[in-house]
Amino acid sequence: MSTIRIKILQPALVTQPDPSKTYKQMIVTHLDLSNGKPDGKKLIDIYSKGVWSELLNVKEGEVYEIEREKNAKGYWEWKKVTLSKAEATDASPTTASSATSRSSAGATGSRADVTPARVGSWETPEERSAKQVYIVRQSSITNAIAFLKIEGDAGTEVKEVIAIAKEFENYVFGGVADLTNDQPE
Repeated sequence: MSTIRIKILQPALVTQPDPSKTYKQMIVTHLDLSNGKPDGKKLIDIYSKGVWSELLNVKEGEVYEIEREKNAKGYWEWKKVTLSKAEATDASPTTASSATSRSSAGATGSRADVTPARVGSWETPEERSAKQVYIVRQSSITNAIAFLKIEGDAGTEVKEVIAIAKEFENYVFGGVADLTNDQPE
């Protein structure tokens, strides 16, 4: 058994993922105060009876001590939740923002779609797009060199390779390059 301290980043989101089932799930978005990293914990009411009721009404900024234990599959299960009297001074969030859009849903007191803040160090859509351009350019240069080898021109200059690579690149990105004449009949 181990104990961690967490700071609640937003109220718990309770949903019923499958309307044909009777169980509900809760997502607790929190900051792990031992390492300063934001995290989320998904709990199912029928498996988390010991902590479910304590977590239903958590408020943003509250600090909790969580007693947890690894189950047979190696996952941490929260066994006991206690509201801490101490302030959250161990660490501070580095990438999390608790600003989210929330809307109430129905008479069950649960919350509907919550758009979580971007948490993580993976690439942004802009970075991914730029990376894709680099990949296509690299592939285009490789294919331009292979194309010129097929043509049999050993004295090809870099300018010619780049010009052909740009034609391939334009073709991949939907440009106006017309490579249909280069195809065998």
